[in-house]
Amino acid sequence: MEVKLTLSDWLSIVGTAISLLGFTITIFQLKKTKNAADAAQVASNEAKNTMQQLDTIVSMQKINGQFDELKTVLRHNNLAVAIIYITDLRKSIASLKGAHSNDASYFQKHLNILTTIHSKIENIDIKTDPEIIRDIILQISDIQDSICERSSNNISTFQQEKENKNVNA
Repeated sequence: MEVKLTLSDWLSIVGTAISLLGFTITIFQLKKTKNAADAAQVASNEAKNTMQQLDTIVSMQKINGQFDELKTVLRHNNLAVAIIYITDLRKSIASLKGAHSNDASYFQKHLNILTTIHSKIENIDIKTDPEIIRDIILQISDIQDSICERSSNNISTFQQEKENKNVNA
């Protein structure tokens, strides 16, 4: 027995085939969209990390300048202004500590030293102990050298990562 297909039967078959094709295209487009979203997320994370690295580098350079200004003020025995600089430095370093929890102990060590220096300056009597300013400046220079070294390492790491991304691109 021969089955004769009517026009509506043929239209149903063609409609089903078109629906399957549309479904397949939809699945393919969803996968492309997901891949594009994943790539955008990766690019966004990389941009965020780059901005954080640059912010850290800029912050460390700013701190370096604050240390230079603090030493100048101390050399002129302007202790009231020195206290202001130390307070600002403590805030700046505390911000770095908060932004870089993996380096918290590194920054905390410097905060502790600055707190001790702050206390010394509050109680200083330059007339009875003129060498104390020199000792404080040396301590400040040690902290500054350490932070400058860390900043240089951050810059080198940043440049190396950038070069690696350019090579891989």
